[in-house]
Amino acid sequence: MRVLQLGVGSVGEVTARTVAAEPEVSTMVLADIDEERTKAVAKKLPAGKAETLQLDVTDSGALRRALADADFVINGLIPEYNMDLMNACLETNTNYLDMAAGGPRDIVGTADVDEQLARSSRRRASRRSSSSASTRARATCSRALSTISSTRWRA
Repeated sequence: MRVLQLGVGSVGEVTARTVAAEPEVSTMVLADIDEERTKAVAKKLPAGKAETLQLDVTDSGALRRALADADFVINGLIPEYNMDLMNACLETNTNYLDMAAGGPRDIVGTADVDEQLARSSRRRASRRSSSSASTRARATCSRALSTISSTRWRA
């Protein structure tokens, strides 16, 4: 499975390291606007699993090209990008996990988790049921990410 990690700050690094350790993950693509950071984190992943990508997620075309090759996307960016990223993933039928929630919109100006879930539910209702590959991708990443809360990481 090819996983695209958007944002490799401190939390994104922990997520990338955890998910990359899963045997089902063949490639962990580390995408961030900061190319040097992606290279630094790539060195901490299992040998042969890391790829780096300098990506500005506000570039819609570049984002969709990156999504086209991914089986699963983990959003480790700040909440102001959540809805655009989620919508791009829904449009490209890419499995998506968001690590942060913003909102409420009327107070902080970003979508909150309820708005994201409503959008996702409407889209899901209009599509066919998930493929077994999608189900496996979600299960693998969910299993990996559930270990983060019980793991202590050292740089």
